[in-house]
Amino acid sequence: MEKKLTLPHKILIYGVPLLVISSTLYLALGGYLQQHPNLVMPLTLDLMITVPIIYFLAIRKTDIPKFSIISIFVIGTVISTKALPHEAFPALDIIEMIVLPIVELGVISFLLYFFIKKRNEFVRKKQDSDDFLTILNEVVRESLGTSKVGVLLATELAFMYYGFFVWKKITPKENEYTYHIKSGLGITLGTIGAVLVIEAFAMHFLIELWSVVAAWILTIGSIYAIIQIMAHIKSCSRRFVRIGEQHLNLKYGLFGDVDIDWNNIISAEAFRKTPRDMDGFAKLALVDGLESHNIKLELKEPITIKGAYGIKKEGKSILLFIDKRDEFLTALNARLNHETEE
Repeated sequence: MEKKLTLPHKILIYGVPLLVISSTLYLALGGYLQQHPNLVMPLTLDLMITVPIIYFLAIRKTDIPKFSIISIFVIGTVISTKALPHEAFPALDIIEMIVLPIVELGVISFLLYFFIKKRNEFVRKKQDSDDFLTILNEVVRESLGTSKVGVLLATELAFMYYGFFVWKKITPKENEYTYHIKSGLGITLGTIGAVLVIEAFAMHFLIELWSVVAAWILTIGSIYAIIQIMAHIKSCSRRFVRIGEQHLNLKYGLFGDVDIDWNNIISAEAFRKTPRDMDGFAKLALVDGLESHNIKLELKEPITIKGAYGIKKEGKSILLFIDKRDEFLTALNARLNHETEE
């Protein structure tokens, strides 16, 4: 029987690992371990063994996936090998060269196995099996649950996948509609990316006068933001709005996912105005004020649009852009009329 998490239980699950990790980093970064090297071995054992065991005992009767203990172990191992002085505990060299790569390979293999298994299930059910992000979110949800760690992992994997590994052009299938061609999405986000590039170089040399480390942190952060923008643009050209059998599947790159039941849709109409008050509205866009829309959906009940990093938008009036607006509205209203007649 699954236990309901109480406040003391949550403190045990999340507080103990955070306390040990933060204390270790404080001692390591403060140079205290250089003066007291005898503490390195017990800290390593705490991070790699004691904390994972306490975490496992705390979650074993909850709905938190048991697989998440691997995350605690990996975090502890990484901190041990990267933050603690190896000369005080030579076994850290062996852990870094052998144990950590084996664990990382095992985690990747497990996730790959789950991904292939879930994709095959989608194919058998004749669902949207080609949508990488949909399958990835399902795999991570079943592996790590709906925790913030799982959401963060799925987001980072998605950014890496669309940013570096996807280049082949995809043609929309029947009942699928694009939204990135005529909306000016590429120009808008491309401009933001260009500004980030200029800002990264300019600020790097300026901040370097104060701190080289801070300058490189800012530059790496800017580069990663540019990769994220590129990944989002590429995902928009591969993830389409779809008039499905059971739902209207709204997708907007990496920052918009929601399935709307047909009986929840009141109307769909051409709409280009910008509401003065966005209360009750939710827009399929990364930057609401800079991206256009040409369709409004009115719903009976509010829905939640989920995006990268767990970002959510909720509303009963949904604004979106479709390249072939009239064709989409004709098909959508035909489907709504069919549902009404039934």
